[in-house]
Amino acid sequence: MLDTLTGDLFQKLKLFHYILQCGSIGKAAAAIHRSPSSVSRQIQQLEDELGITLLQRHAGGAIPTQEGRMLYTHTLELFHDLEALLASVNVSKKGERLSGVVKILAAPLAVDCILPRILRHAARLYPEIRLEVTGSSDIRLAMKALTAHDYHFTLSAQNDFPVPVDFHPLLSTSTCLISPPGYLLPEGLTEHPRLLETLPLVGMREKVALSCFLQSRCEEMGIRLNIVHRAPTLRLQVLMVKAGLGAALVDGTHLASIEKPGVDILPMPFFPPRVFGLTQRHNAFQPPHVRAIMNLILELSSKTPS
Repeated sequence: MLDTLTGDLFQKLKLFHYILQCGSIGKAAAAIHRSPSSVSRQIQQLEDELGITLLQRHAGGAIPTQEGRMLYTHTLELFHDLEALLASVNVSKKGERLSGVVKILAAPLAVDCILPRILRHAARLYPEIRLEVTGSSDIRLAMKALTAHDYHFTLSAQNDFPVPVDFHPLLSTSTCLISPPGYLLPEGLTEHPRLLETLPLVGMREKVALSCFLQSRCEEMGIRLNIVHRAPTLRLQVLMVKAGLGAALVDGTHLASIEKPGVDILPMPFFPPRVFGLTQRHNAFQPPHVRAIMNLILELSSKTPS
């Protein structure tokens, strides 16, 4: 069987994985900056070499055949075994350390509450691994970043992704209401969420993950929030509240990262917790240096109280 295989089998298998992860040949080609015809041609060569049909192509994308699903499952195991092998080889080489670039897309809460401790340990343990961190709370950007392979993983909220992903929880945060010091809030606000409609609010931008979360939950409860001002960051949101421009619904854990916020804080128990964590493409194959940083994040976060 092996004698009949020609060409770069590993690269063709990687292309096959990109197609299944992205959903179509066109999207996979765009993600790796190749032409769709080139990707399609290599997949056709792989099918010819194996003597099986891997994909059922149609206008909307590509669906794996039964044989294609089996190949994907078995080669995924192969990729993970290869990753473990490469990691062990790197460790065993005398004087040689893991190196490379790790691209991370992080929500503002992750930037302020998760990454600071991680960065210190990463610099000490993996001095030759370079971290490129981009901060963004835009859900659309996070989803595009993963599907287009622009980033290795994201640090964001679990419910920000409607598509299947691999999610590893790191911390949870509850929603609270902040208001100017001494501001008179409606009595019974924590038991009667509709009273939120009476408050002028300083909100975040509409496409921000927290704004989408709050809007969705309020629609479920039949609440229409009165957003009179919007802020691009939590810190500016707090400053606007302190200035008397309104109250604001914020992440409690993220708020705790601001030293002496100087506002009154009221928990909002009718909003469910948001769970933040490490998100990567489903069954993604990560190189050893990326896996090392991921494991470091998971290990350190497990030792940090949520």
